[in-house]
Amino acid sequence: MIMFVFGKNEFGDMPSMPIRKYILNLKNDLSELDRLHPFLQEIGQRIGVTKRCLFEANLTLEEVFTNIVSYGYDDHEEHQIKITVTTAKDRFTICVEDDGRPFNPLKARQPDLPDDIEGCKPGGLGIHLIRHFMDEIRYKRYQDRNVLTMKKTCGYPNRANRYEDSSADGSRLS
Repeated sequence: MIMFVFGKNEFGDMPSMPIRKYILNLKNDLSELDRLHPFLQEIGQRIGVTKRCLFEANLTLEEVFTNIVSYGYDDHEEHQIKITVTTAKDRFTICVEDDGRPFNPLKARQPDLPDDIEGCKPGGLGIHLIRHFMDEIRYKRYQDRNVLTMKKTCGYPNRANRYEDSSADGSRLS
């Protein structure tokens, strides 16, 4: 589903082009990764971002989705995971909503990174990758849903990483 929105965008700008919003609803099943990758690929090609930027956004989104499916639910029922991507010029805002158990990735411990590739163990680096690749990350729990919003600007080499936790205590991580 594609929607066009006019007016100020989530960056506070009056865009020179309409903001496009793309929505994809997925089941909590890893086979849905087959739908997720082409979804973001098509969006990236439409707005003309670099392959590197698209790779980083795609890897991040796949990691978030995989973690939700793998660890977010206590039952074996079908659940919906909503992915909303908003674009303006060369910027992505990716919002992932799920009804899994509460999990704030911004409060997760930073992993111990090995000195060399041989010291790497599978797993545990997903949150590190998300923090590394995205420019801004916000989390909140709203109406029994996890809402993770990630922003990425493509094409600007000097980006500042920002992380914000909008949970009950309102803390901010940087």
